[in-house]
Parts: sequence; C-alpha cells; structure tokens
Amino acid sequence: MPNFLKPTRFLSAIVLLGLSSCTYFSDRPAESRAKNLFKDSPKEVSIVFSHNLNGETHSCGCRQFPLGGLAPVAGVMHELKSERPTLYLDTGNTFFPSTTVPGHVRDSLSFTAENLAKGLRLLDLSFFVPGAQDFAAGDDFLSKLIKENNFNVLAANTANARIKGQLNAKPWTKIESSSPQVKLYFIGLVSPDLLPAHARGHFSSTFDAFEKAYAEIVQDGFNPEDPTHRLFVLSTGGMNHDIELAEKFGNIDWIIGSHSQSFLSAPRNINGSRIVQVLSRNHYLGEIRLKLTESKAKDTYQLHEVAESKEFVLDPNPLSSFLESYLVDLRNVQLAEQERMGASFASTDKLMQTASSCIDCHAPQGEKWMNTAHSMAFLTLKQANEASNLSCIECHSAGMGDPHGFQRSQDLVVFRSQLQTHHKGEAPGEDTDEETEKLRTIRENYWETIRQEFSEVGSVRALRPEELRKHSARWLEIDSQFEVAHNFSGVQCMSCHDQQVDHPFVWNNDEGRTPQQRYQSIKNNCLSCHDADQSPEWFHRDERGVAQALNEDVFQEMYHKVACPSMQEDYEDDYDED
Repeated sequence: MPNFLKPTRFLSAIVLLGLSSCTYFSDRPAESRAKNLFKDSPKEVSIVFSHNLNGETHSCGCRQFPLGGLAPVAGVMHELKSERPTLYLDTGNTFFPSTTVPGHVRDSLSFTAENLAKGLRLLDLSFFVPGAQDFAAGDDFLSKLIKENNFNVLAANTANARIKGQLNAKPWTKIESSSPQVKLYFIGLVSPDLLPAHARGHFSSTFDAFEKAYAEIVQDGFNPEDPTHRLFVLSTGGMNHDIELAEKFGNIDWIIGSHSQSFLSAPRNINGSRIVQVLSRNHYLGEIRLKLTESKAKDTYQLHEVAESKEFVLDPNPLSSFLESYLVDLRNVQLAEQERMGASFASTDKLMQTASSCIDCHAPQGEKWMNTAHSMAFLTLKQANEASNLSCIECHSAGMGDPHGFQRSQDLVVFRSQLQTHHKGEAPGEDTDEETEKLRTIRENYWETIRQEFSEVGSVRALRPEELRKHSARWLEIDSQFEVAHNFSGVQCMSCHDQQVDHPFVWNNDEGRTPQQRYQSIKNNCLSCHDADQSPEWFHRDERGVAQALNEDVFQEMYHKVACPSMQEDYEDDYDED
C-alpha cells in the first residue's frame, strides 16, 4: 500500500494519462468505442454487462474468496477483449450503496462515486442506464458524472426535456456493420416506481416508452425476423418487470436487467426473449456472445467470476494504480469528514470495556481469543487501506456507534490522557489547541508503530494460531507502551457478549438466560457480519450457486473455533438439542 503521507494529486494525473493510452482501457467517447466494435469484420462479438455495483470500487478483503473490484474486472475484460471485440454496458444502481446519502458521509460517498465513474470510463463502458441508487446524490450530481465521463445514457422513458438534457439521454441507439451485415439495437428503460421520491416524476411508464421506441426502431429498419438483427432492452425494473415486458411485447432478443439481482447462470426464456442478470458488486460479469454469421438462436450466455486473482492477468494492471491513488485520497476525505463530526464520545464517562480489560479476569477466554483471527481483524483493514471506512470498521471492531463506544475512526483507540481530560469536566476531544496537537501526535505515532510492527504480516486469515497469539500479544504490549485505555479495534469480547458497561459490578445481562438463549444471542451477533454476502461459504446454495439459508453445521463448526471456554457448554447444549 502507498505511503499515506505522500501527495497524490500529481500521481493521480499521471495514472489517468497512462490509462488513456492503454491498449484495453481508453478515454474515447462512448459512441466511438461502440462503433469500433465491428472494425475488423468479426464473426463473433461479446456484450458484457454489470449492474448493482453499489458504489464499490474494489473487492472486500473480508471474504474468504474475495470477488469483485475494478482491477480484477480489468483482468477479465483483458481476457475477453483478447478473444473477440467486446462491448461493455451497465444497467444501473451503480454509484451509491442505497437510494439515500447520509449527510455525515456525503463527501466520501460522492468521492467514491466520482472515482467509480472514472474507473468505468477507463474500462470502456459504452452504454449506461441509471438505476434508483444512481440518483441518491441528486440529479445535478448524476448529470456531472455522466458528462465528465462521456457516458452514453439510454433512457427511453424520460418524461421531460430537462431531465433528458441533464442526463444527455437517448431513447435507443444502434450499432451496425456492413461486413458482416448486422444491426444491434439497444433500448434503455428506467423504472420510475423504484426511484427516490425526488426523481420519480422524471420518468414515464416503461411499457408505453418501450412501445414508442420499438415503433421508432422498426421505422429505422429493425426486423425481428432478420437473423442479423438483435434487440437488447437494458432495464432497471427487476425480474418481475422484465418478465412482464417480455410477456407483453415479445420480439426482444435479450433483456439485461438489474435491481432484483436475480442471479441467472442460464437465461430465463419468456415469450422468446432471454432475460439475464448477475449478482451485485461486480462479483460476476455477464457475457452474451453473438454469433454474427449464424442463427441468433446460436447466441450464448455465460457468467465470468471476478476473482481477486484476475487482477494479476494484466501486469502491470493500470486499474490497480488508479485504485491505490484513489484510496489514499479517500482516506483524507473520510478523516476530514469525521473530524467535522466532533467529539465521538458519549456524554457519560463510562466507556465500554475492551479486550485488555476483560483478559484481566478472564484469562482462559483471553488466551483462546488471542489464538483467533478475530483478535487481529482490524489489521485486515489497515492492509486494505480501509482503516477510515466506517462501514468496514463496524465489523472489524467493537463498539462502533454504541453510546459507550466510538463514532469516528480517529477515536478507535482512546488514550489515558483523553480520559484524564474528561475527568476534569471536559468531554474527550474538546481539548485546548495544545492538547489537541499533543493527542494528534500520540495517535500518529501509535498507528505508525502498528504499521511498522505488522508490515510483514500477510493474510490474517492464513495465520496459524500460534502466530496470531504472538501478534495479538505484541499489539497489547504496544497498547501498554502508549498508555491506551480502550482499544476498540478487532473483533473482541463485547462484539459477541451482551454485558453492562459497569460489569462485573452490576447485573450481568446474560444472567437469567438459558444456555440456548445465550448461544442464540451470540449467533445473531455473528451473522450480523458473517452474512450471505461476506461469508457465502456459511450458507446453503441453490442450483445457481446463490447463498440461501444458513448451513447450521458449518455455522456450529465456525462457532466452535472461536467460542471462548465459558461458552462451550452453551455450544454443546444447543448442538445436542438440534
């Protein structure tokens, strides 16, 4: 990972210049990229698509087998473009994780959206249909992304000239070639009922708009019976909408959807139309391969897993450099954003007890915890340059958002000097300029020591128990050296257990519960982070490979690996009962 202290603006400019001249990644306008598809009279071309990226630029290192990310996508696209001409399109819900942007993270989410858009442009994104989440930061912001990156937006059901102009949207477009003779038509549909309230009036009925656009392309020369013609509908309405569209109209060769993320390893054939979707966050790319010199019934569809290893298909991978530069800048945006949040401590001076305090009385449990990857879980974020990302920190720490925990990444570690200030009647963080600067220096020295101490550590998940224990013990020594009062980093005791802040001097929340109730409480805490997205190997899969119901046997195996000695009875009792 790059040094956080190095200036990055000049580096970013160099990266973008380098990308624009790369063989497989260009900065040409979308229309010229699309028209270039038939330059060498190919017999086959590929239509590659993504959707529901949810504002993610790179794979999450939490997963056992990480998927997604722009750099691995670059590797997959390199392989595909090496085989045949390829057109890349995206069907929305791309730039933000939801339809709203909370004010306290608006800067960082907007910065990520801007860089995600740049990355997609550099990956040769040709056609784009905006989904509900793309309007999260407002029309003007989305318009800015589109115009700065020359995206070719397709939206047949824009309701007025203003939004059509803002999005620079066309109802449909065509790519044609005389050798071989082929015409590809693309119609975009934005589903208004899924949009945030402020954007719903921008779009009319998708069915009415499709009927009008279809009449226009027929007038232009589209013939559904001609084997050299193809009609693609790019839809943001979800599977039920797409099925209804196919049933109502027919004569659509392919419907590429989004929103419902109905992961299809094979097309859903409705009334002669083939409907396809993939999972979210670029975990998979869908590819429709067109056999231009054969019947269109010979067209094929397949999924491409975007595994982390695909990043290294290209050496060097220009998207890797782009992401490194972006992550450095993002960290600065996040820290500035969190600084404006002010003091993160509750009005009470009672902070949640962290692992070092628990270990004082619960030595056997502490020994077991130090032998698990939970104890070093925060190091994964440091390695991935995500140590300021609150959405990641939530599952790699204890107490984020808790009234007795912390709110900002800056306060993940609380030093005794802060508490001394608090006991003088001031809230931690509300210090004099001199005290603030002193705290800043201590904090920077602390994290630099952590960086140097564990710089040679690879994957935390791959460490043996004895290695984990050695590193955990060393981290506790560093905490003692820097007079740390509360270190919330890592998955620790209070991530699982439900204890009062004044434990052991007040009633224990676990008292009065049966072993099964205590087990179930911890199980719920586990699954709040180890969900089907982050830990798919914990879940049963359907015939398409999509994670469904929890695999209880796998969960109990994982629980047994990390459960501290006092909870073994609960584990055995619940397991026996099942």
